[in-house]
Amino acid sequence: MVIILESVCLPRNILLSNGCFAVTLDSNAQIRDFYFPYVGFENHAVGHPFRFGVWVDGKFEWIDATGTSEWLICLKP
Repeated sequence: MVIILESVCLPRNILLSNGCFAVTLDSNAQIRDFYFPYVGFENHAVGHPFRFGVWVDGKFEWIDATGTSEWLICLKP
């Protein structure tokens, strides 16, 4: 998986939302904002960084861009 986040100057690089739930990721692919049940109101993460991971085929790995994982994370326009 490749997600490019470098050279993008935004407070939050990625926003994932369905209208009732929103999660934003910073340039290190860490969760920074977590809104539920109303997007834009209660931010349960309060801007503090949280890692997230993926479990596939019996293997778990943290997703981050800080060099501690094998994932290459970048954002292509």
